[in-house]
Amino acid sequence: MISVIIPIYNSGKDLERLLKSLKNQSFSDYEVIMIDDGSCDNSAEICENFLQEDNRFKYFYQDNGGVSVARNNGMKKAKGEFITFLDADDEIDSNYLDVLFERSDADIVVCDVVVEADGKERRHFIDEELNLNKDEAIDLLLKREVINSGPCAKLFKREIIGEIEFPLMKTYEDILFVLDVFSKASFVKVTPETRYHYIENTQGAMSKMLKAPSTDIIVASQKILDYINKTKEYRAPECFYVTLSHVFQYVLSMVNGECEYSKDFITKSKTLFRKSLVDILKCSAVSKKEKLVFALYTTGFIYTDKKWICVNKKR
Repeated sequence: MISVIIPIYNSGKDLERLLKSLKNQSFSDYEVIMIDDGSCDNSAEICENFLQEDNRFKYFYQDNGGVSVARNNGMKKAKGEFITFLDADDEIDSNYLDVLFERSDADIVVCDVVVEADGKERRHFIDEELNLNKDEAIDLLLKREVINSGPCAKLFKREIIGEIEFPLMKTYEDILFVLDVFSKASFVKVTPETRYHYIENTQGAMSKMLKAPSTDIIVASQKILDYINKTKEYRAPECFYVTLSHVFQYVLSMVNGECEYSKDFITKSKTLFRKSLVDILKCSAVSKKEKLVFALYTTGFIYTDKKWICVNKKR
């Protein structure tokens, strides 16, 4: 059986669409664990309707504790041999569970993710079927290529997850969980035969994080860099570069006024780059220009819009 875990928080606007896409699955041996994280809209009513129609749907309410607490509670209640995670404002193809289960001889199965906005496809991840060992899969995960960084669009063997839980963070908790689980896997399958539809939501947690980035991003990035350093003989240099460049993109957005400025984020990100400076200068995936830019950022200067700005004096 597959346990489908859905954290729900004020998701009434889109929740019914997702639950209908679950009811329409060609695969039948599954349970749906709906964890209501303290919603104050009509989410509970929508869940109740599906409970009455289908006994595979199960509803649990918790006081608001965040998505990590909801997913962790969902795993504790799950009874399936396999686990997959869905977000309440997204959608899946009717063959989603079928295609993933067909490949469940692997420890983890990953399917394509289609990013959609205003009814249009913006991008997708996977073009071909792949059989990967652990290190090949982790490299793709950390390079943000082919394998998306979140827990969705994946089928996990329950035994591979074991006692691993989502860390209690506001953001980037997903990639830390996925990295921990991938680190225990031996065999990962990737398929374009079904799709997870990620619907961009301007009111969602991701959009809010982009407007006001949390320092959890830096905490998580340091953990990822620590992992890369421990396994550097297996890791592509791009894994290191992509991890740091993601942090730097948030810094640029703050300096350019595209998101909320945080002095704490700037201070902690400079410390992260300072600790990584030797590795930055050695990394073959970082261009000479970027090595200069990153090095100068550790002293408080950033190059943007064809000029240098002292971030220490900003705001």
